[in-house]
Amino acid sequence: MTSTIQGQLCAAEQQDQDQFAELWEDFPMGPTVSNWHHHLEDIPCDWALLPLDGNKTPIDPRSGLPMAKWSEEPGYTTEEIREAAPKAVGVLLGPVSGGLLAIDFDGPGSEEMFQQLYGRPSTD
Repeated sequence: MTSTIQGQLCAAEQQDQDQFAELWEDFPMGPTVSNWHHHLEDIPCDWALLPLDGNKTPIDPRSGLPMAKWSEEPGYTTEEIREAAPKAVGVLLGPVSGGLLAIDFDGPGSEEMFQQLYGRPSTD
């Protein structure tokens, strides 16, 4: 890939990340159960999504039954999620979603520990 094309891709990717960050500024605690479906079009197109029931369990969008091997699923597109109309939506992490990484800050002091280890705020 030429450096010009790489630069254009990086610029487009950064713009997508900036727009997604702006979306989350409106939801300091994340989208609520009542409004998440309105923001499906804001989700990056390379994220592999999973329909969830009300207990954070991945479900088969056709039957509504729990998925036995959800971690082996290729995931669903935003359009497939919209059509399935689940109670919630999850995202598969790693290569299947373009290398997406999530860090869960559980427990007192976890954010401070992150800052000590990585020298940056958790909001970066």
